[in-house]
Amino acid sequence: MRTSRLISTTRLRRAVPAAALGAALLVPSGASAASTLHGTVVKRSTKAFVVANPAGRLSLVHANRTPRTRHSVTVRVSRLADGSYRATRVRTGGVRRTARIRGTVGFRSRRSFAVVADGAQLSVRTQKRVSARTGSRVVVRVTIDPSGDLTSDDTTPTTTGAAGFSIEGTLTAIDATAGTLTITDPDGTGTLTVSVPSTIDISALTLGEDISISVAQGDAGLVLVTIDDTANAGDDEGDDSGPGDHGEHGDDGDHGDDGGHHGHGDDGDDGDDGDDGDDGDDGDSSGSGSSGSGGGEG
Repeated sequence: MRTSRLISTTRLRRAVPAAALGAALLVPSGASAASTLHGTVVKRSTKAFVVANPAGRLSLVHANRTPRTRHSVTVRVSRLADGSYRATRVRTGGVRRTARIRGTVGFRSRRSFAVVADGAQLSVRTQKRVSARTGSRVVVRVTIDPSGDLTSDDTTPTTTGAAGFSIEGTLTAIDATAGTLTITDPDGTGTLTVSVPSTIDISALTLGEDISISVAQGDAGLVLVTIDDTANAGDDEGDDSGPGDHGEHGDDGDHGDDGGHHGHGDDGDDGDDGDDGDDGDDGDSSGSGSSGSGGGEG
């Protein structure tokens, strides 16, 4: 099974002026040195994992050891410069078979789509036709299967458009005449074509390479803001079917969990499945780890 992507905007580099970049990137700011996250692991790689709090907010956490998907976690973290987190202690609980995720629709096809938020990128399959448009903000109730795949029949739009988002995929087309490039999600959730401003040089790009891009909503569609063609550098993809590694992740404060922890200001949860029991504390992690993108959904 091919693992999905976890992305981090620190790698984005070919940028247009700072004013445009600030308008397009949805990167959280101003966090405390240390905080605690409560939620469910909805994606993991060998060096990073994504936690969804009960309201659906996603947080990307870097760790030397990562917990399996579907497990509830309480994670002590510190925040990194790119808005993601470094875990210092992880406590895992029981299995949660459902979760809520909140973010922006990136790739989309008839029966699947990608949700991106704060450096995380999740692929979701659905039994119904996908109605949400690219760039729209959504709240999605997902079922997490044992391999870490996400499925949903409940996609609720929250807005019709977003200021911008970051996403990763494989470069599949460059149209010099139209001034566009197209990337494709290797997980099969669709393609994305964006206009390329004359201020960004894409002459060194090669078809078939993995890239990370940041886009903004323009008058005639999505416009490229930044691009990075070193998306695979340092990526370390993993599989949720392997041993239960345990990592670390954080937030500006408690994100909240089903036991009544305070949320991050998002809507409340309608309740996850009950814990199957507490696995105990994984203890402190060692090493600095990487703040770049980890590779893989389970």
